[in-house]
Amino acid sequence: MPHIIFVCTGNICRSPMAEGFMMHKCKETGRHDLTVSSMGIHGLNDYPATEYAQKVCEKDGFDISSHKARYLVGDELQKADLILCM
Repeated sequence: MPHIIFVCTGNICRSPMAEGFMMHKCKETGRHDLTVSSMGIHGLNDYPATEYAQKVCEKDGFDISSHKARYLVGDELQKADLILCM
């Protein structure tokens, strides 16, 4: 199963929004053949997505309120099919 990873600095705004959007679009289009995640180069481990990011996503029809930031995971990055840096 192809794996896409979104990476930004803290993993509390841009990359969780991109992850949530991609997961939302996959559900809308019936794509169940992708895995999607996000990480941060200075990940603030276990921090939630910012309130602003959550509100923007909610306005656009998807929820990232359960997101928890995480640091880069080398093994996961090496296995990724696509890494998108924000």
